[in-house]
Parts: sequence; structure tokens; C-alpha cells
Amino acid sequence: MEILLKIIKEQFLDNPISTSDFQYVYTCDDSGSIQGDIGDVNGVFGDMYELLKDEGLSLKNFNTLLILGGIEIEGNEKFRSLSIFTYEGLITFRRKSVKSSGTFYYDSDDDLIGYFLYEDIKDVKLIKENGFFRIRIYYSNSETATIILKRFGTLSERGIRLVTSLIEYFVKNLQNKMESSIYRCIENEEFSKALSYLEDYASLYDVEDVEFEHIDFYCKNKAMVFYSMGKKKEAHMELDKLIKLKEEKKYKLPDAYELKAYMLKEDGNLLKAVNNIAYSIENYYDNEDKCRVIHEKDELYTTLSNHFFNIRYEDRKLVFITDDIYHTTMDNLVMIKKNELPKGISFPIGHPHLNKIYTCHPLKKDSYIPLDDFQKELFIDKVNEFTYLAQCLGATKVSIDASEGKGIDSVECLNSKINGDLDFKTVSANVDAELESKSKSVEDAFLQIRKIQTFKPTQTPYIPKGCLWLDTNIGWQRLVDQRLSGNILTHQEIISISSNSFVSEQEVKNINAELKILLSKVKGGYSKKTEYEMNTKERYECKISVEFEDKNLLSDNTVISKNLELPTANENLEKYKEDILFMLEDDSIIDESERAILDRKIKKYGISLEDAKRIEEEAMLCNFTQEEVAYINELKDVIEDGEITEIELKMLDRYAKKFNISTESQEKIHSIYLK
Repeated sequence: MEILLKIIKEQFLDNPISTSDFQYVYTCDDSGSIQGDIGDVNGVFGDMYELLKDEGLSLKNFNTLLILGGIEIEGNEKFRSLSIFTYEGLITFRRKSVKSSGTFYYDSDDDLIGYFLYEDIKDVKLIKENGFFRIRIYYSNSETATIILKRFGTLSERGIRLVTSLIEYFVKNLQNKMESSIYRCIENEEFSKALSYLEDYASLYDVEDVEFEHIDFYCKNKAMVFYSMGKKKEAHMELDKLIKLKEEKKYKLPDAYELKAYMLKEDGNLLKAVNNIAYSIENYYDNEDKCRVIHEKDELYTTLSNHFFNIRYEDRKLVFITDDIYHTTMDNLVMIKKNELPKGISFPIGHPHLNKIYTCHPLKKDSYIPLDDFQKELFIDKVNEFTYLAQCLGATKVSIDASEGKGIDSVECLNSKINGDLDFKTVSANVDAELESKSKSVEDAFLQIRKIQTFKPTQTPYIPKGCLWLDTNIGWQRLVDQRLSGNILTHQEIISISSNSFVSEQEVKNINAELKILLSKVKGGYSKKTEYEMNTKERYECKISVEFEDKNLLSDNTVISKNLELPTANENLEKYKEDILFMLEDDSIIDESERAILDRKIKKYGISLEDAKRIEEEAMLCNFTQEEVAYINELKDVIEDGEITEIELKMLDRYAKKFNISTESQEKIHSIYLK
């Protein structure tokens, strides 16, 4: 009864209920007895009993709570209307009396009675049609009923709003009781009982119509019960069905995605769990919900970061470097925080950069390459390894001649210069490579490389450690066998790499579509410049001719004595530093081919990437004066975020003047640190 009084108070906050709203207002005690003198209304109940009997119901079966009613007179006709609220439903009664000789007489055959069981009602709304208020009742069987105000004993807007609120309360109260029972069963791990209650719930409410909240409660709790019973497949299907139906109607379901994340975490699918929890954060409106889920997301990401390499290669093929974790629709794109990188992941020196996509090396599964450079990087990596392999097999001369990369799609004009070495610095080891385009057709685009290396081998042919491409290339394996078991003296090898070997045209389209969404969430936003323009029919190709030394002229001194003392960690660090200084001797730059060699050295010496980076930075500074080192430190501060603006360039010019750095020295420094 307290809740009824509260509802009445809310509806009539400004002024108390008056006879213009209802002429009769009777409350009942806990036994259902009407409080107060009900006067001539009392005679109505006997007739109501009979009418209800005709409908197969008895008023005695209803626990009466509240009676509202009124009288209206229209000429010689008088209408008495009552709304009787019970725990089980609402009963409406309307009696018509006709005035004759100054007295009103009624005919019970004209009485109208209606009853509405709360358990049959899905929802109720107050509507206005043609200037008149009406109550529309939505039944669980999809039928509706529209009832005029007069049937409820009131003609006022305030009165009909009270009736609507009371019906809503009783309908929701029944629903709340059922939902509480289901929650209690789940909490007590009475899962079979919870499923039974859920089916009862489905029989009362429409759990298929996405316009109402019942489907949310039903599907989410059924999924939870299934999962708790070990029926994981059924649980995911139930939740996926709800998400699909809701999203087809453009509804957001952050709580469903949060539950999905919990189940995926328990399944061990951390990648999808993090992605689902990110969706929840982006779509929750309540700050309390957001804060709670952010904490869950941080814990999930830390776990994911610690077990990153347990994820299948296909599912972590692409990574997006970001300042936070965002939801993505791409299955094989992983969000990675720049300030919390997964343990063991490696990038080229100077990387990763914010808001940039990297792709995993197909053979070095812990190494990621910028997506826009990956084809060239893999090609050079493959050429480097073959050249190194040929040298270890006793090559005296290696000639490299790159041919055109054929394709039919148009690409943007390229004009980038590559100066560097493709392998160890020996006799005639320099190469001048230029990637150029004379038109916008790939037919004219080519990587022009001309290079001849000569060696003076002294050891018997052997297979070097750390080869990656050798294990996947039967032709190379056959060459190794011919050198180790035979004495082949010349060999020609064609090396080629095409884009669609690793990233399909459809993947590029998906990446660009996803970038628009992701970059709209991050600082700086989306720009056309961030799109990847990649020709998936393009390829790099070169011909390598090798001349080998006669094996009979080589000595077998490759076997290491078992008693030989292995170098200490500090000695290996010093050796790595010597290698870097050697690479820097000619041009003070570590180019791509030298980088590949140093990467192998890092693995050979067993030193960490952090130590390698530190030693490299120290070694590079050895070639600069004290003033130039001061300028370099200022430059590093400027480029810390990976970008440099026009204003920052002008500021660097002022630093150059301050430290007396010549234009030539400044350009040399920029060529190293701003590449």
C-alpha cells in the first residue's frame, strides 16, 4: 500500500487529488477490506460478482488494494464508473442509469465490465488521439486494447495519468518479482530451476520483440545460466542472437558485450575479450559503468600483453599502435598500447609510431614491419639472407640485378632513393638502388638494383645459423645440398615477392575502412593521407648470379672445440658495438641491409633489444662533436611523438645556430634521425 500512496503523491505533487479527478477513492487493508463508508457504491459489488461469474472469475479471488471511481451525467443519463486495482489485475465497471420521473433507473443488462490480468500485459502507454487521452494496453500475445478515460472513472488528464502509472507499477512489480526469483536461483547456483523460471518468463512476456526490454533480460540471463552449466556453445549463441537482433535495429548493447567479454576471457580468448570490453566502454553512457569497465579492460589488456604470442599468427597479423584500446571490427587487427607493448615484440629502430598499422613478418613471428613498407622490407630481407647464405657456402662472386615489378593497377608516383649495402662490407659491396616511377602505371614502376660482390672464402661451406627463408625454400635447400654434398661452382637464383602473398586486396580495403573509424576516436582524427595505397598485384623481383670457390681449395676449420670458452655477456656487448662502429665507418648511417645483419648479430650474441638500442645510440654519437650531440638531444625531444611540424623545424634551426652547427652537419643529422 505504501508504494500506491507514493505513486498517488508523485502524480498529484502540486495539488491533492480532488473530485474533478475521482469522486471515489477507497483504499483497502491487508485483508482486502475496504476502508471507510462506501455508501451507494456498495450496491454495485453484488452485480459485479455476477458479471465476473459469467466470465469464469470470482471477485473473492482478487486481493483488492484500491478503488477509484466517478459519476458523470449527460442529460437524462448517468454513468457510474469504477477502477478496482488488485494484486492480480485491474477490474473496470461502468453502469448506465436513465432518469425517469425524477429518478434514475438502471438495467443490469447494460452494465459493462472489463478485467486485465497483469501477467497478460507486456506494456501500457498513455496516448492522445484526436485530442482525447486513451490508455493503450499491449498484451504478451501481441494484441492491443485502447480504452477511453470514462471506463476508468475519470475525465481528467491527472486522473488518467494516475491510472496509467498504477497499471505500469503492477505490471512491472510482477515482472520484478519474477526477475528477482531468477537472479536468486543463479546466485544460489540452482541453474535448472533458473532455466524453468526463464521459460515461465518467456510465456508471460514477448522475448522476441527488440522494442521491449524483456528480450534483454531473457537472453542475457539464459546465456549466463548456460555458461554456468558448462554449455558454452549455447551461451554464446544466445548472446550473439540478442546482439544481432538489437544491432539490426541500431540499438547499442554495452552490457551484452561486457558479458560476452567475461565469457571470452574464461574461454581463454583474450583478444576478443579485450575487443568486446572496449565496445562496452565506448557505448556506456553512465560514468560509473564506464569506470568499472575501464578497470576490467586494463586488467584484460595486461594479461593479453603478457600472453601476446599465444595468439594465433593469423589473429595478430596486423597491429594498430595506439594510446588506448579501441573496439575494432577487424578480426586480425590487434590494438597495442605504445606505452605498454607486449613482451618480446620487436619493431624496426625508431618504431613503433602512434596511429600506425604494422604487419607481422611471415617468418619472424615476433617482428612487426610498417604496413606501407612491408613488401620492400621482405624483399630486401630475402635478398640479404640469400647473399649471406651464398657467402657461407663459399661464394667468390655475387651479382644482383633487379628487374621490373609487373602489375596492372595504378599506384601513386614513387620517388624514393635507397642508398646502402645489401650485405657484409667486402670487396665491391656497395649498391645504389632507386625505386622510381615514370608514370602512374605499375608497368613502369621498378626497383632498380645493380650490385656485384666479391669474396675470398677460406672455410668449408656451412649452413649459417638464424636463416629464416631457407626452411621454406626448396630451391635454396637443394643448393645447400649441392654445395655440401657436391661441388657446384655456379648458380642463378630468381627472388621475387608480390604483395598479395601476404596482404590481400580485400584486406587493404578493410584496413582503410577500419582506419576511418579508429582515427575518428583518437587525437588528430582521420585524414586521407593516412590511407594505405597498395597495389596487390605488384611484385619485386631480382636475378642473383653466384660463382663458388672450388671446395677442394677450402680448409675445414669450422668446427669449434668443446673446450673453447664462450664469450661473456659483456664481451658480446663489446662485439656488437664494434659491429655497429664498422657499419658507421663509410657514411655514418645504418641502412636497411646493415640493419638486417645487425638483427642477426643481436640473436647470435644473445643480447636484449634494449641493450642493442642503447649501444647503437652510444656508438652513433661517437662520430659527432660535443656541440652536435647537444643538438641531437634537442632533436630527440622534438621528435618524441613521431611527428615534426614546421614550427618545430624553425625551432631546430635556432638550436643549430646556438650550437654552431653547419647546414651540412644539420642535414647529415636529420638524414639519420628523421628518416
